[in-house]
Amino acid sequence: MTGPAPADPPRIAFVWAQFGPYHLDRLAAVKRRLRDRAAIVGVEIAQRSDSYAWASTERADAGERRVLFPGRNADAIGMVRLVPALWQALRDCDLILLGLASSDPAIAALAAALRMTGKRVYFSSDSKADDYKRSAVGEFAKRILLQAYHGGIIAGSRSMAYYLSLGVAADRLHPGYDTVETGRVRKLAEGNAGRDFDTR
Repeated sequence: MTGPAPADPPRIAFVWAQFGPYHLDRLAAVKRRLRDRAAIVGVEIAQRSDSYAWASTERADAGERRVLFPGRNADAIGMVRLVPALWQALRDCDLILLGLASSDPAIAALAAALRMTGKRVYFSSDSKADDYKRSAVGEFAKRILLQAYHGGIIAGSRSMAYYLSLGVAADRLHPGYDTVETGRVRKLAEGNAGRDFDTR
């Protein structure tokens, strides 16, 4: 007589518009920390954009990678196409970090819909109150839209203060978002040792 089949490990998805080196650092770090207790899924909208000049790279230690619109520009993908593609890509995931504009109504609606299917959904942010002049109406709307998420992964104390001011409970906010893998940076520094750089 055999017992029940072992449950599959939970799938944790990280969503960003375009992956740069430090996004892959984060995926690899979480994969190392959790080992076989969870499957790590990186979801990338597209591999290039107008905003960033990152070259598309792969890392075998960063878990599974899903590119929603290969060969496209991430900035050119409208919400009408993006939201259904994200829904399809995230249906088999259990915990989701949406590294997109958390207060965009379409992204917040997606988060709410995913939560209704039993998934845990978090936003990520390094926003602060003094990033730019904010309107009272916009901040009120953001307060409402942030209720779509279980919580957020944020950059540090100023991000914490900002999201507390928007009504997000302290126990739903987790600092430490803006990190890099120091080993990778050291290797880059070693590879560039002796080179001259124009610092003008």
